[in-house]
Amino acid sequence: MRDEGIFDGDMVLVDTKAEAKDGDIVLAHIAGQGQVVKRLKRDACGACLESANPDFAPIVLDESIALTIHGVVIGRAGKL
Repeated sequence: MRDEGIFDGDMVLVDTKAEAKDGDIVLAHIAGQGQVVKRLKRDACGACLESANPDFAPIVLDESIALTIHGVVIGRAGKL
């Protein structure tokens, strides 16, 4: 998520009570892959998780992916 100012090693602040909506940056768990911080994109065709780094392809969400969204990212803390 480097293009959003979130870098490897940063801590993210997550609102676990917020309902994730289209365009939100979320903390999610994908079975077999672990935790990810990605932008949630939803449209009439479905949903995906997009990175703010072009080196990473979007993760298309379908019934084969076991996904849990833990909350919406509301801030970050990192090294100065």
